[in-house]
Amino acid sequence: NGVALDENGNLANPYIVHAPGTHTEGLAPAMKVRIDKLATRYYELTGNQLKITSGSRTMAEQQALYEKYGAGQAASPNPNAPHIAGMAIDIDPGQANWLAQNGILEECGLTRPLLNWGSSGGTDEPWHIEIAEWRENNRDTEYVMTLTE
Repeated sequence: NGVALDENGNLANPYIVHAPGTHTEGLAPAMKVRIDKLATRYYELTGNQLKITSGSRTMAEQQALYEKYGAGQAASPNPNAPHIAGMAIDIDPGQANWLAQNGILEECGLTRPLLNWGSSGGTDEPWHIEIAEWRENNRDTEYVMTLTE
């Protein structure tokens, strides 16, 4: 798929800045391709690097977030949680807003499904980016893992 990865399997795109402790090796292959394209497009249009603040997570990492923030603020640790399933990353909210407003998220096959999550008792998450087909197909992780771009 032509995506550059470092020795640990993380995205190595020069237009991506990873926050400390952020890793992307556990992302679905199609998610890696789409984030790679997103970062490159963002750089082409703005001259700025994409800031990833959270990537793929282990069950233990998700458990720690759940314990720290609670049910209204963090997903419970289960294999189908977006970050554990490799279907989601978090980015700088200002960048996420710009990318959405300019159609770049959609162009890259990505979506922000938690913008109105607050209406159900949680918190809006403008920074949360997911692979579009995942929720469109009832969180069918097995199906999305077959996608290559």
